Amino acid sequence: MSTNILREMVESGAFDSKQEADRMYVLAQQKVEQAKHDLEIAKSDLRDARAKRKAARDHYEDEQRSRRKPRQTNIVRRILAVLDGNTEQPRQVIIAETGLDATTVSSTLTRLRKAGFVVRDGDGFTGMWRITGEGSAFIKSDAPFPKV
Repeated sequence: MSTNILREMVESGAFDSKQEADRMYVLAQQKVEQAKHDLEIAKSDLRDARAKRKAARDHYEDEQRSRRKPRQTNIVRRILAVLDGNTEQPRQVIIAETGLDATTVSSTLTRLRKAGFVVRDGDGFTGMWRITGEGSAFIKSDAPFPKV
């Protein structure tokens, strides 16, 4: 509040005296300062809450990923293990030796080919799969399967 407004309020009878108007002005200033302080605290609390939410979301996503990876990686490693011991294998032999579903083996072989871990020689259903050097290195490591 400016002093002109205070004078107008005193002259109009809104306040009994200038001292009361000044006291009200100081109280209003204190309330504004308290509100600014409360706003800064609220902003800080909001930043903290957002950081905690992000950490919780990241933890949840990591937990979900860790639940999926072992099975996926085990399937990959089972298929690579069949190919690692032999020079070349047809898809039907891989299915028989791993005990996995034909669709699972086919889709996993495609992903392994895209990752550069296996190559396919031949056309149509007569194709033979063989492991590459990268595939052999992967099977010996504990690295997770890369996204392809």
